[in-house]
Amino acid sequence: MILPPSNRSLRDREVEVWVFVLESGRVAADSVRLMPPTSDRDFNRRLMQEAARWMFEPARRGGMPVAAWFRYVISME
Repeated sequence: MILPPSNRSLRDREVEVWVFVLESGRVAADSVRLMPPTSDRDFNRRLMQEAARWMFEPARRGGMPVAAWFRYVISME
């Protein structure tokens, strides 16, 4: 679960979270990227830790699972 930022200056912003999803559906170690990162380093750290635990149905090519980048947009309201 992604916790909302406690920093009010982050309200009404969007952050793209990019992860590299392996054939197994797990996020590759150290692949999480925030674009752009927020000004709140603690929130960035928590968001990256959470995203590293996400699980996916992997992309498929020719019916076989393949590794691929996945983009997820978070709107902070």
